[in-house]
Amino acid sequence: MVTVTAIAGLGLATRLVNVVIAALQKEKDQQARLAVAQERARVSKEMHDILGHTLAVMVGLADVPPA
Repeated sequence: MVTVTAIAGLGLATRLVNVVIAALQKEKDQQARLAVAQERARVSKEMHDILGHTLAVMVGLADVPPA
């Protein structure tokens, strides 16, 4: 009887460890997706600033009043 209880306890502990590992993996994946989204937003803002400056320079060099 003790052996059966020990095996059941080991099975429960293994299941619990697997649940914790799955939760940690899910959190890690979520953090990776968040980091990718933040980097894309940063690059997008940077490109927006660069293009805006480039267009302002072109308009300035063409001596055309801005709209």
